[in-house]
Amino acid sequence: MITNLEDTNLYFQAALKQLLRKQWGLQTKLAKEVGVSQQTISKLVKGTLQGKEVTRRKIAAFLGYTYEDFLQLGHSLLTPKRTIPVAGEAVDRPPLKAASIMKQQIDFLLANGTEDEVKVLQFTLNNLYNLVAERIDTPKNR
Repeated sequence: MITNLEDTNLYFQAALKQLLRKQWGLQTKLAKEVGVSQQTISKLVKGTLQGKEVTRRKIAAFLGYTYEDFLQLGHSLLTPKRTIPVAGEAVDRPPLKAASIMKQQIDFLLANGTEDEVKVLQFTLNNLYNLVAERIDTPKNR
């Protein structure tokens, strides 16, 4: 459990920045849903505003997380990655469950995304599946 207020603020900012990073227009949707201005969301992302815990909890919920899981995501983003050897190669992996986080993000997009965003997700996941399938089927890995 995260108890240090300064760490909590850093973890919240890191998670928020990561989740809003490539989703144009989501800050505006988030601001409307949570009941704050888009400028407030922008300041939270930049770390120039900490925000009230009740607001931060609403933000985490809107993005598909419990507040505690949201802070844990931020913690994992700020924790140096470990190098894990995989089949003779060194592959960077975050210390927490990357697949679980990815599933939460996908579930959020499926529930809240536009039809075009869901199509892009489907296309991206199909490409990812094909890349993994190709890698598994290469003679090097047999």
